[in-house]
This record gives sequence, C-alpha cells and structure tokens, in this order.
Amino acid sequence: MAKFCKNCGAYLSENDAFCTDCGKSTLKTCPKCREQLTAHSKFCPNCGYEIKSSRLPITIAALAVIAIVAAIAIFPITITSMQEVQVDTFSFNIPDNFEEDPASTLDENDNGIITKSKCWNDSTDFIQIEVLYSKNSKINLENANMKGQAENLFGHDGYYNEFSDAYSFSFVDNNKLCTVYTSNPDLLTEIELV
Repeated sequence: MAKFCKNCGAYLSENDAFCTDCGKSTLKTCPKCREQLTAHSKFCPNCGYEIKSSRLPITIAALAVIAIVAAIAIFPITITSMQEVQVDTFSFNIPDNFEEDPASTLDENDNGIITKSKCWNDSTDFIQIEVLYSKNSKINLENANMKGQAENLFGHDGYYNEFSDAYSFSFVDNNKLCTVYTSNPDLLTEIELV
C-alpha cells in the first residue's frame, strides 16, 4: 500500500522514517511525550498514554448507514405486483391492489357495434378498459374519429387524452378499438399490454 507524507503529501517508500521532500518524521509519535511509536502501538512505551485510533472511518460508515435508512424512509422503495386482466381479446397487467367492479361490466351488441368494458378500483383510483368493434366494418384510428395527442403506449400508436376526471389512451389492434381509462395519468405507464 502506498504511503504519503502527512505534512507535504510526497510519496514515501515503505521503509522511509523521514520524508525525503520536507524532512518530517513519518513515524507515529505519542501526543503526550512525543516518543516514537510503532505503527500498531496501543500504548506509549515511554509514558503509558493510550493511543486511540481514529474513529473517522467508523463515524463515516455509521453516517452513511443512517443516510440510507433515512432515504428509504422518506422515499420508500415500492415494488408493485401485477395481476393479469382480460377484456375481450386484450390482456393487460395492472397493479395487484385493484379489484374488479362487476357492477360496471358492460357487454352489449347495439346494431352490430359490440362494446365490452370492465372497471377495477383501489382505495383512490380506477382503471377501465373498453373494447369496441363491429363485425360488419373495419375500424382504424381515422374512422373511429379519434382525437387527442398522438402517442405510443403499450407498443401501439394511438391517442392520449385528458378529461376533467380521467386520462385515456386509445389504439386499434385487429380491427378493435381499445381504450384504457385511468383516474391517474401515472397508471397509464404502469399498465402493460400482455
């Protein structure tokens, strides 16, 4: 391990008793009587003074542990487990804490326009997935009259919209228009198309 002079910072070889640049002794001395000590002395051989090793590395390590624990307490690491849900032919992974609301399930056929919808809630937010299609005509983003900000989510080009109480992303896949609604815009980035 390299040694450096504590006085001037010059490089020292292992056996140097004095710095070749500034002449300062490289040996430890007793703070009470100035007797020279060996590198691992715990007591001065001349006066018996207890040589205390520096606690700075231990103090720094302890402070680092305290900082890490405080950071975790302030910014907890949350790992969200997911559950797979399905509406028509679309499967999504949504956060596990959402429960399906059977009262909001919709499955209807109105003059050949098929609409299927399910909703999930947790204590504060909701996720709704709606699928719309027709067996008689092709659906694409243009003829579905979609508006909003062009985005790419779930691996599909589509449209993002903000409403007073919801956020949505709509896309077309296999002649079906799928719209995901959430009460929180961050949920849209957590949801995954399977």
